[in-house]
Amino acid sequence: MRSTVTSNPLLRARLAMTSLAGLACLCVLTPVLAAGPDAPARGPGLFTVYNHLAGESRINWTTCGDNGSGMGCWGSGQIGPFAHACAIVRMADLVVVVDSGDPASAVGAALVIYRESNGTAPSVDFLRRIALDGLPASSTAKCWAAAVRNQLYLGTDQSVRYHAINLANDRVTSGEICGNPTDNVSSDGEYVVVQQGNCAGYFSRGGLQITNGTYGKAFFPNANASVPIP
Repeated sequence: MRSTVTSNPLLRARLAMTSLAGLACLCVLTPVLAAGPDAPARGPGLFTVYNHLAGESRINWTTCGDNGSGMGCWGSGQIGPFAHACAIVRMADLVVVVDSGDPASAVGAALVIYRESNGTAPSVDFLRRIALDGLPASSTAKCWAAAVRNQLYLGTDQSVRYHAINLANDRVTSGEICGNPTDNVSSDGEYVVVQQGNCAGYFSRGGLQITNGTYGKAFFPNANASVPIP
């Protein structure tokens, strides 16, 4: 299933202006992780921004920049719908949306994964959905996510358990660190820190390395991590 693509240049320009200036602009401009050898080539002068308006079930995207023939905006569309999109993170050419679900609609929490291509024909295409059965569905959850290589860690303010998802095989595991809900997840590209109250767990590609008490919130200053969605 492909996302909606706008072909009219004037409408693309209007959507671009809306996306770039709209409320709660999610400017995911740089990869969380370096692209692997099999990742599609990305247009060197192009970037894709994501935009979400509170109360909307879809996320807008717009690809702009220099495509070799000039500056402009060359594609736009939407991804979704989501029950409650609460965070978005890029991993190489993948865009991962955390959907915390909606118990009133019997929709469970999940990761929804797309592939972004900002070459000659920009697109953001649906790949798959990974159910997060151990994460309580919530239409009001605040979510955080960050990655180390192909391993994504996430948590919400509605659960004391963090979740780890290996995107190479879609294996989902979970655990507890401190018995508190998650209030931050961040990454420096080599390690992830999951903060739960005044306690944090530090993860590498091999899994949980150490659990420490902290004073205040622990995070990586250059957090290559998710952008929360209001």
